[in-house]
Amino acid sequence: MTTTDQQGDRASRHAAVREAELQRNIASGARLVFDPYPVIDELREHGAVVEIDVSAHFGIAPMPGQPTSEHTFTAIGYDAVEQVFRDNVTFSSAAVGSVVAQKWGANILFMDEPEHRTYRALAQPAFAIKTMQSWEDRWLQPILTDLLAALPDEGRTDLYHEYCALFPVKTIASAFGIAPDDAERYHEWVLHMSGGGTPDQAIEAVQHIADSLRPIIEDRRATGNDDDVIGLLAGSEVADAAGTMHRLTETEILGFAYLMLTAGAGTTYRTFGFLLREVIANQELLARVRRDPDFVVPLVEETLRWSPPVLFFDRMAMVDTEVAGVRIPAGSVVSAMVGAANRDPARWDRPHEFDPDRERLPHVAFGNGPHFCIGNQLARMELRNALTALLDRYDSIELDPEEPYPETSGLRFRQIEGLPVVVG
Repeated sequence: MTTTDQQGDRASRHAAVREAELQRNIASGARLVFDPYPVIDELREHGAVVEIDVSAHFGIAPMPGQPTSEHTFTAIGYDAVEQVFRDNVTFSSAAVGSVVAQKWGANILFMDEPEHRTYRALAQPAFAIKTMQSWEDRWLQPILTDLLAALPDEGRTDLYHEYCALFPVKTIASAFGIAPDDAERYHEWVLHMSGGGTPDQAIEAVQHIADSLRPIIEDRRATGNDDDVIGLLAGSEVADAAGTMHRLTETEILGFAYLMLTAGAGTTYRTFGFLLREVIANQELLARVRRDPDFVVPLVEETLRWSPPVLFFDRMAMVDTEVAGVRIPAGSVVSAMVGAANRDPARWDRPHEFDPDRERLPHVAFGNGPHFCIGNQLARMELRNALTALLDRYDSIELDPEEPYPETSGLRFRQIEGLPVVVG
Protein backbone atom coordinates (compact mmCIF):
# COMPACT_ATOMS: atom_id res chain seq x y z
CA MET A 1 0.00 0.00 0.00
CA THR A 2 1.41 3.42 -0.95
CA THR A 3 1.76 6.30 1.49
CA THR A 4 -1.16 8.06 -0.23
CA ASP A 5 -3.30 4.92 0.10
CA GLN A 6 -2.36 4.61 3.78
CA GLN A 7 -3.33 8.22 4.41
CA GLY A 8 -6.62 7.70 2.60
CA ASP A 9 -7.29 4.52 4.60
CA ARG A 10 -6.53 6.34 7.84
CA ALA A 11 -8.81 9.24 6.91
CA SER A 12 -11.57 6.75 6.06
CA ARG A 13 -11.16 5.00 9.42
CA HIS A 14 -11.24 8.30 11.28
CA ALA A 15 -14.42 9.33 9.45
CA ALA A 16 -16.02 5.99 10.37
CA VAL A 17 -15.02 6.44 14.00
CA ARG A 18 -16.48 9.95 14.13
CA GLU A 19 -19.77 8.72 12.65
CA ALA A 20 -19.96 5.69 14.96
CA GLU A 21 -19.31 7.80 18.03
CA LEU A 22 -21.80 10.44 16.94
CA GLN A 23 -24.51 7.82 16.45
CA ARG A 24 -23.83 6.27 19.86
CA ASN A 25 -23.88 9.59 21.63
CA ILE A 26 -26.91 10.98 19.80
CA ALA A 27 -28.76 8.10 21.46
CA SER A 28 -27.49 9.48 24.76
CA GLY A 29 -28.34 13.13 24.14
CA ALA A 30 -25.43 14.44 22.07
CA ARG A 31 -26.45 17.72 20.40
CA LEU A 32 -29.58 17.68 22.56
CA VAL A 33 -28.36 18.03 26.16
CA PHE A 34 -25.57 20.57 26.49
CA ASP A 35 -25.55 21.67 30.11
CA PRO A 36 -27.52 19.30 32.36
CA TYR A 37 -26.40 20.94 35.59
CA PRO A 38 -29.08 23.65 35.94
CA VAL A 39 -31.71 20.90 35.71
CA ILE A 40 -29.76 18.79 38.20
CA ASP A 41 -29.62 21.74 40.59
CA GLU A 42 -33.40 22.03 40.37
CA LEU A 43 -33.73 18.33 41.18
CA ARG A 44 -31.31 18.74 44.06
CA GLU A 45 -33.81 21.04 45.75
CA HIS A 46 -36.03 17.96 46.22
CA GLY A 47 -33.35 15.97 48.00
CA ALA A 48 -30.23 13.88 47.51
CA VAL A 49 -32.32 11.09 45.92
CA VAL A 50 -35.30 11.69 43.62
CA GLU A 51 -37.69 9.21 42.05
CA ILE A 52 -37.13 9.97 38.39
CA ASP A 53 -35.75 8.24 35.33
CA VAL A 54 -32.98 10.70 34.48
CA SER A 55 -33.03 9.90 30.74
CA ALA A 56 -36.80 10.38 30.49
CA HIS A 57 -36.55 13.56 32.56
CA PHE A 58 -34.27 15.02 29.87
CA GLY A 59 -36.46 13.69 27.06
CA ILE A 60 -33.96 11.02 25.99
CA ALA A 61 -35.21 7.56 24.95
CA PRO A 62 -33.69 4.58 26.79
CA MET A 63 -30.53 3.22 25.19
CA PRO A 64 -30.58 -0.40 23.98
CA GLY A 65 -30.04 -2.67 26.96
CA GLN A 66 -30.74 0.06 29.52
CA PRO A 67 -32.47 -1.51 32.55
CA THR A 68 -36.09 -0.63 33.24
CA SER A 69 -38.29 -0.95 36.32
CA GLU A 70 -41.61 0.18 37.73
CA HIS A 71 -39.58 2.45 40.03
CA THR A 72 -36.48 4.37 38.97
CA PHE A 73 -34.51 6.59 41.33
CA THR A 74 -31.58 8.94 40.74
CA ALA A 75 -28.97 9.56 43.44
CA ILE A 76 -27.69 13.14 43.17
CA GLY A 77 -25.95 13.96 46.45
CA TYR A 78 -22.34 12.92 46.96
CA ASP A 79 -23.02 10.79 50.05
CA ALA A 80 -25.99 9.10 48.38
CA VAL A 81 -24.00 8.22 45.26
CA GLU A 82 -21.15 6.93 47.38
CA GLN A 83 -23.55 4.72 49.36
CA VAL A 84 -24.92 3.17 46.17
CA PHE A 85 -21.43 2.47 44.84
CA ARG A 86 -20.08 1.06 48.10
CA ASP A 87 -22.94 -1.35 48.78
CA ASN A 88 -22.55 -3.86 45.95
CA VAL A 89 -24.84 -6.33 47.78
CA THR A 90 -27.89 -4.10 48.05
CA PHE A 91 -27.27 -2.35 44.73
CA SER A 92 -26.44 -4.98 42.14
CA SER A 93 -24.30 -4.47 39.07
CA ALA A 94 -25.00 -7.98 37.73
CA ALA A 95 -28.77 -7.38 37.65
CA VAL A 96 -28.42 -4.46 35.21
CA GLY A 97 -25.87 -6.11 32.92
CA SER A 98 -27.74 -9.05 31.44
CA VAL A 99 -27.82 -7.66 27.90
CA VAL A 100 -24.12 -6.81 27.96
CA ALA A 101 -23.30 -10.19 29.51
CA GLN A 102 -25.08 -11.96 26.67
CA LYS A 103 -23.07 -9.98 24.11
CA TRP A 104 -19.65 -9.82 25.78
CA GLY A 105 -19.53 -12.82 28.09
CA ALA A 106 -17.81 -12.66 31.50
CA ASN A 107 -17.29 -9.04 32.49
CA ILE A 108 -16.29 -7.70 35.90
CA LEU A 109 -18.28 -4.51 35.29
CA PHE A 110 -21.46 -6.56 35.65
CA MET A 111 -20.51 -8.97 38.42
CA ASP A 112 -21.38 -8.88 42.10
CA GLU A 113 -19.42 -10.21 45.07
CA PRO A 114 -17.77 -12.62 45.59
CA GLU A 115 -17.41 -13.40 41.87
CA HIS A 116 -16.43 -9.83 41.08
CA ARG A 117 -13.65 -9.77 43.68
CA THR A 118 -12.23 -13.07 42.40
CA TYR A 119 -12.06 -12.02 38.75
CA ARG A 120 -10.94 -8.47 39.44
CA ALA A 121 -7.96 -9.75 41.42
CA LEU A 122 -6.68 -11.51 38.30
CA ALA A 123 -6.31 -8.29 36.33
CA GLN A 124 -5.42 -5.96 39.20
CA PRO A 125 -1.62 -6.53 39.02
CA ALA A 126 -1.53 -5.23 35.45
CA PHE A 127 -3.05 -1.91 36.57
CA ALA A 128 -1.35 -1.39 39.93
CA ILE A 129 0.52 1.85 40.61
CA LYS A 130 3.88 0.07 40.62
CA THR A 131 3.33 -1.18 37.06
CA MET A 132 2.44 2.21 35.59
CA GLN A 133 6.06 3.05 34.81
CA SER A 134 6.19 -0.04 32.62
CA TRP A 135 3.02 1.02 30.78
CA GLU A 136 4.48 4.49 30.30
CA ASP A 137 7.90 3.37 29.05
CA ARG A 138 6.89 0.36 26.94
CA TRP A 139 3.69 1.50 25.35
CA LEU A 140 2.46 5.03 26.02
CA GLN A 141 5.54 7.18 25.35
CA PRO A 142 6.40 5.59 21.97
CA ILE A 143 2.77 5.97 20.90
CA LEU A 144 2.64 9.65 21.93
CA THR A 145 5.91 10.29 20.09
CA ASP A 146 4.58 8.73 16.88
CA LEU A 147 1.23 10.54 17.05
CA LEU A 148 2.84 13.92 17.69
CA ALA A 149 5.32 13.39 14.84
CA ALA A 150 2.38 12.86 12.49
CA LEU A 151 0.79 16.21 13.41
CA PRO A 152 1.68 19.34 11.40
CA ASP A 153 4.51 21.55 12.67
CA GLU A 154 2.22 24.56 12.34
CA GLY A 155 -1.23 25.49 11.13
CA ARG A 156 -4.65 23.96 11.70
CA THR A 157 -5.43 20.50 12.99
CA ASP A 158 -8.07 18.73 15.07
CA LEU A 159 -6.42 17.44 18.22
CA TYR A 160 -9.51 15.52 19.28
CA HIS A 161 -9.45 13.11 16.36
CA GLU A 162 -5.75 13.13 15.54
CA TYR A 163 -4.41 12.86 19.09
CA CYS A 164 -6.97 12.52 21.92
CA ALA A 165 -8.90 9.69 20.29
CA LEU A 166 -5.88 7.63 19.33
CA PHE A 167 -3.42 7.29 22.18
CA PRO A 168 -5.71 5.53 24.73
CA VAL A 169 -6.89 2.77 22.38
CA LYS A 170 -3.40 2.30 20.96
CA THR A 171 -2.01 1.97 24.49
CA ILE A 172 -4.56 -0.61 25.62
CA ALA A 173 -4.21 -2.55 22.36
CA SER A 174 -0.41 -2.53 22.64
CA ALA A 175 -0.72 -3.93 26.16
CA PHE A 176 -2.72 -6.78 24.58
CA GLY A 177 0.09 -7.54 22.15
CA ILE A 178 -1.50 -5.77 19.19
CA ALA A 179 0.72 -3.67 16.95
CA PRO A 180 -0.04 0.07 17.33
CA ASP A 181 -0.59 0.41 13.58
CA ASP A 182 -3.40 -2.16 13.83
CA ALA A 183 -4.98 -0.60 16.90
CA GLU A 184 -6.90 2.18 15.16
CA ARG A 185 -9.36 -0.39 13.81
CA TYR A 186 -10.27 -1.21 17.39
CA HIS A 187 -11.66 2.23 18.07
CA GLU A 188 -14.35 1.80 15.43
CA TRP A 189 -15.09 -1.75 16.57
CA VAL A 190 -15.41 -0.68 20.20
CA LEU A 191 -17.81 2.12 19.32
CA HIS A 192 -19.96 -0.24 17.26
CA MET A 193 -19.84 -2.81 20.05
CA SER A 194 -20.94 -0.30 22.70
CA GLY A 195 -23.90 1.25 20.92
CA GLY A 196 -22.48 3.24 17.98
CA GLY A 197 -23.91 1.04 15.26
CA THR A 198 -26.66 -1.34 14.29
CA PRO A 199 -27.12 -4.67 16.11
CA ASP A 200 -25.46 -6.39 13.15
CA GLN A 201 -22.50 -4.01 13.36
CA ALA A 202 -22.20 -4.69 17.09
CA ILE A 203 -22.12 -8.45 16.54
CA GLU A 204 -19.60 -8.04 13.73
CA ALA A 205 -17.39 -5.78 15.88
CA VAL A 206 -17.33 -8.29 18.74
CA GLN A 207 -16.38 -10.99 16.24
CA HIS A 208 -13.57 -8.88 14.75
CA ILE A 209 -12.06 -8.25 18.18
CA ALA A 210 -12.38 -11.90 19.17
CA ASP A 211 -10.81 -13.08 15.91
CA SER A 212 -7.85 -10.73 16.29
CA LEU A 213 -7.21 -11.66 19.94
CA ARG A 214 -7.61 -15.45 19.70
CA PRO A 215 -4.19 -16.01 18.10
CA ILE A 216 -2.59 -13.88 20.84
CA ILE A 217 -4.37 -15.87 23.55
CA GLU A 218 -3.25 -19.13 21.93
CA ASP A 219 0.33 -17.90 21.68
CA ARG A 220 0.45 -16.86 25.33
CA ARG A 221 -0.95 -20.20 26.42
CA ALA A 222 1.57 -22.08 24.30
CA THR A 223 4.63 -20.03 25.27
CA GLY A 224 3.74 -19.12 28.85
CA ASN A 225 4.66 -15.50 28.02
CA ASP A 226 2.98 -13.33 30.66
CA ASP A 227 4.71 -10.08 29.71
CA ASP A 228 1.51 -8.33 28.64
CA VAL A 229 -2.10 -8.21 29.82
CA ILE A 230 -3.32 -11.09 27.64
CA GLY A 231 -0.41 -13.21 28.81
CA LEU A 232 -1.20 -12.38 32.44
CA LEU A 233 -4.84 -13.39 32.00
CA ALA A 234 -4.03 -16.49 29.95
CA GLY A 235 -1.90 -17.82 32.78
CA SER A 236 -4.42 -17.01 35.51
CA GLU A 237 -6.63 -19.51 37.33
CA VAL A 238 -9.97 -19.05 39.03
CA ALA A 239 -12.10 -21.33 41.22
CA ASP A 240 -15.43 -22.62 39.93
CA ALA A 241 -18.56 -23.07 42.06
CA ALA A 242 -17.21 -26.34 43.44
CA GLY A 243 -13.92 -24.75 44.41
CA THR A 244 -11.94 -26.44 41.65
CA MET A 245 -9.28 -24.24 40.07
CA HIS A 246 -9.24 -23.76 36.30
CA ARG A 247 -7.50 -21.44 33.90
CA LEU A 248 -9.52 -18.59 32.52
CA THR A 249 -11.41 -19.66 29.45
CA GLU A 250 -11.06 -17.87 26.13
CA THR A 251 -14.52 -16.37 26.67
CA GLU A 252 -13.53 -15.04 30.08
CA ILE A 253 -10.33 -13.48 28.71
CA LEU A 254 -12.28 -11.89 25.87
CA GLY A 255 -14.76 -10.49 28.40
CA PHE A 256 -11.90 -8.72 30.17
CA ALA A 257 -10.60 -7.45 26.83
CA TYR A 258 -13.96 -6.03 25.73
CA LEU A 259 -14.28 -4.11 28.98
CA MET A 260 -10.70 -2.77 28.96
CA LEU A 261 -10.93 -1.71 25.32
CA THR A 262 -14.26 0.03 25.87
CA ALA A 263 -12.94 1.94 28.88
CA GLY A 264 -9.55 2.65 27.33
CA ALA A 265 -10.93 3.74 23.97
CA GLY A 266 -13.75 5.84 25.37
CA THR A 267 -13.60 7.51 28.74
CA THR A 268 -9.94 8.54 28.79
CA TYR A 269 -9.92 10.32 25.47
CA ARG A 270 -13.18 12.15 26.12
CA THR A 271 -11.75 13.34 29.44
CA PHE A 272 -8.59 14.46 27.68
CA GLY A 273 -10.71 16.43 25.25
CA PHE A 274 -12.29 18.33 28.17
CA LEU A 275 -8.89 18.90 29.77
CA LEU A 276 -7.27 20.19 26.58
CA ARG A 277 -10.15 22.49 25.76
CA GLU A 278 -10.04 24.13 29.20
CA VAL A 279 -6.26 24.55 29.14
CA ILE A 280 -6.10 25.87 25.58
CA ALA A 281 -9.10 28.18 26.04
CA ASN A 282 -7.43 29.65 29.13
CA GLN A 283 -3.93 30.58 28.02
CA GLU A 284 -3.01 31.47 31.60
CA LEU A 285 -3.51 27.82 32.58
CA LEU A 286 -1.47 26.72 29.60
CA ALA A 287 1.39 29.07 30.49
CA ARG A 288 1.25 27.95 34.11
CA VAL A 289 1.54 24.24 33.32
CA ARG A 290 4.49 25.03 31.03
CA ARG A 291 6.22 26.80 33.93
CA ASP A 292 5.25 24.18 36.49
CA PRO A 293 4.86 20.64 35.08
CA ASP A 294 3.55 19.42 38.45
CA PHE A 295 0.48 21.60 37.91
CA VAL A 296 -0.75 18.93 35.49
CA VAL A 297 -1.83 16.80 38.49
CA PRO A 298 -4.48 19.20 39.88
CA LEU A 299 -5.53 20.02 36.31
CA VAL A 300 -6.31 16.36 35.67
CA GLU A 301 -8.13 15.87 38.98
CA GLU A 302 -10.24 19.00 38.55
CA THR A 303 -11.19 17.91 35.04
CA LEU A 304 -12.31 14.53 36.35
CA ARG A 305 -14.36 16.18 39.08
CA TRP A 306 -15.82 18.94 36.97
CA SER A 307 -16.64 17.01 33.80
CA PRO A 308 -16.67 13.21 34.10
CA PRO A 309 -17.20 11.56 30.69
CA VAL A 310 -19.95 9.25 32.02
CA LEU A 311 -22.62 11.16 33.90
CA PHE A 312 -24.35 8.23 35.62
CA PHE A 313 -24.20 4.47 36.19
CA ASP A 314 -27.14 2.16 36.87
CA ARG A 315 -27.63 -0.33 39.69
CA MET A 316 -30.64 -2.40 40.79
CA ALA A 317 -31.90 -2.56 44.37
CA MET A 318 -32.04 -6.23 45.40
CA VAL A 319 -33.96 -5.62 48.65
CA ASP A 320 -36.14 -2.89 50.09
CA THR A 321 -33.73 -0.23 51.28
CA GLU A 322 -33.28 3.45 52.04
CA VAL A 323 -30.86 6.09 50.77
CA ALA A 324 -30.76 9.64 52.13
CA GLY A 325 -34.11 9.05 53.84
CA VAL A 326 -35.82 7.89 50.63
CA ARG A 327 -37.41 4.42 50.60
CA ILE A 328 -36.37 2.36 47.59
CA PRO A 329 -38.34 -0.83 46.86
CA ALA A 330 -36.60 -4.01 45.76
CA GLY A 331 -36.37 -4.23 41.98
CA SER A 332 -35.93 -0.48 41.52
CA VAL A 333 -33.30 0.87 39.13
CA VAL A 334 -31.04 3.37 40.88
CA SER A 335 -28.93 5.71 38.74
CA ALA A 336 -25.84 6.93 40.58
CA MET A 337 -25.17 10.33 39.01
CA VAL A 338 -21.44 10.94 39.37
CA GLY A 339 -21.64 14.28 37.56
CA ALA A 340 -24.13 15.58 40.13
CA ALA A 341 -22.17 14.12 43.05
CA ASN A 342 -19.00 15.78 41.84
CA ARG A 343 -20.75 19.15 41.87
CA ASP A 344 -22.52 18.75 45.20
CA PRO A 345 -22.47 22.23 46.82
CA ALA A 346 -22.51 20.57 50.25
CA ARG A 347 -19.03 19.22 49.43
CA TRP A 348 -17.47 21.79 47.10
CA ASP A 349 -17.59 25.56 47.16
CA ARG A 350 -18.46 27.04 43.73
CA PRO A 351 -18.92 23.50 42.34
CA HIS A 352 -19.69 24.58 38.77
CA GLU A 353 -16.41 26.47 38.37
CA PHE A 354 -13.35 24.82 36.86
CA ASP A 355 -10.75 25.62 39.50
CA PRO A 356 -7.62 23.44 39.69
CA ASP A 357 -6.48 25.38 42.76
CA ARG A 358 -9.44 24.28 44.87
CA GLU A 359 -8.94 21.95 47.84
CA ARG A 360 -8.46 18.50 46.40
CA LEU A 361 -11.14 16.19 47.80
CA PRO A 362 -11.94 12.67 46.58
CA HIS A 363 -14.45 12.58 43.72
CA VAL A 364 -16.41 9.72 42.16
CA ALA A 365 -15.49 10.10 38.49
CA PHE A 366 -14.03 6.57 38.75
CA GLY A 367 -16.86 5.30 40.90
CA ASN A 368 -16.29 3.97 44.41
CA GLY A 369 -16.47 0.78 46.40
CA PRO A 370 -15.88 -2.68 44.90
CA HIS A 371 -16.27 -1.42 41.32
CA PHE A 372 -13.86 1.49 41.68
CA CYS A 373 -12.33 1.74 38.20
CA ILE A 374 -9.49 -0.76 37.90
CA GLY A 375 -7.79 1.45 35.31
CA ASN A 376 -7.90 4.72 37.24
CA GLN A 377 -4.11 4.94 37.64
CA LEU A 378 -3.59 4.17 33.96
CA ALA A 379 -6.08 6.88 32.95
CA ARG A 380 -4.43 9.46 35.20
CA MET A 381 -0.97 8.55 33.92
CA GLU A 382 -2.12 8.78 30.30
CA LEU A 383 -3.78 12.16 30.82
CA ARG A 384 -0.72 13.66 32.52
CA ASN A 385 1.74 12.36 29.95
CA ALA A 386 -0.37 13.21 26.91
CA LEU A 387 -0.70 16.84 28.01
CA THR A 388 2.99 17.21 28.86
CA ALA A 389 4.10 15.65 25.55
CA LEU A 390 1.78 17.91 23.54
CA LEU A 391 3.08 21.06 25.22
CA ASP A 392 6.66 19.92 24.58
CA ARG A 393 5.79 19.52 20.88
CA TYR A 394 4.37 23.02 20.33
CA ASP A 395 5.37 26.50 21.44
CA SER A 396 1.84 27.76 20.86
CA ILE A 397 -1.62 26.15 20.77
CA GLU A 398 -4.83 28.14 20.40
CA LEU A 399 -8.44 27.30 19.63
CA ASP A 400 -9.10 27.85 15.94
CA PRO A 401 -10.86 31.25 15.77
CA GLU A 402 -12.59 30.26 12.52
CA GLU A 403 -14.31 27.24 14.10
CA PRO A 404 -17.16 27.13 16.65
CA TYR A 405 -16.23 26.69 20.30
CA PRO A 406 -16.18 22.93 21.07
CA GLU A 407 -19.21 22.55 23.34
CA THR A 408 -19.82 19.50 25.52
CA SER A 409 -23.05 17.61 24.94
CA GLY A 410 -24.69 14.31 25.81
CA LEU A 411 -26.41 12.89 28.86
CA ARG A 412 -25.08 9.49 29.93
CA PHE A 413 -21.98 9.90 27.75
CA ARG A 414 -20.51 13.40 27.64
CA GLN A 415 -18.12 14.57 24.93
CA ILE A 416 -16.97 17.29 22.59
CA GLU A 417 -17.12 16.45 18.88
CA GLY A 418 -13.82 18.02 17.92
CA LEU A 419 -11.02 20.27 19.08
CA PRO A 420 -9.92 22.41 16.11
CA VAL A 421 -6.75 24.35 16.97
CA VAL A 422 -3.98 26.39 15.44
CA VAL A 423 -0.51 25.16 16.45
CA GLY A 424 2.97 26.51 15.95
